Amino acid sequence: MPKKSGSHRVVHNSEGGWDVKKDGASRSSGHFDKKQDAVDAGRKISQNQCTEF
Repeated sequence: MPKKSGSHRVVHNSEGGWDVKKDGASRSSGHFDKKQDAVDAGRKISQNQCTEF
């Protein structure tokens, strides 16, 4: 299956913790207390949506 345009990233949340966000999105795909948890979830989200991570 070809990759869709866009990518997901793990970014620091200004209120604490880590968010998984897709490029250009205003909302996060998930919020996590630990960076490693965000990375693991971001990888799964990216695989499910066929985007880069």
